[in-house]
Amino acid sequence: MREYNPLNSSSSEIKKSLKEDAQNLYKFAERLLDMQFELAHLRENTQKDEPRLTHTLDDLKTQLDHISLALILEYKTRQKNEHILKKILKTFDDHNSKIDCKINETGRLLMQEIRSINERSAQTLKFQDKDTVLPGASSNIDRIIEHLQKAREKVVSDSPHLFA
Repeated sequence: MREYNPLNSSSSEIKKSLKEDAQNLYKFAERLLDMQFELAHLRENTQKDEPRLTHTLDDLKTQLDHISLALILEYKTRQKNEHILKKILKTFDDHNSKIDCKINETGRLLMQEIRSINERSAQTLKFQDKDTVLPGASSNIDRIIEHLQKAREKVVSDSPHLFA
């Protein structure tokens, strides 16, 4: 059974691995139960005059009981870990959705600002010389683009796993 790092695996890979682990635990539990039934059957069929064999069967049953307990504890631990991983994946999905919405909103605002600047520069061009207006308009756009690039770099540096 494997250790999972949700930052290095996709959610579908994690879910698939968890499902495989659960199936393996189930198969092991079935085999263990079969062994316990066979052991009980052997114990019933053992004659009273064979105390050594009876003692060996009792020891084997004790070992199987310990293995059963360990299996139950492992299963409970896996369930707990699966629950935690599902919460983490849901949190990542929620954060991705929020970031997508913020990026879309930023893009919309950028386009709105560019349209506004274009309209203002077009109106100004009607009344003034083109050579004096264009350098100022392009500097506003450059400033907005630089601001957006810095914001994107900050998001990438704060959450690099979202852009991997």
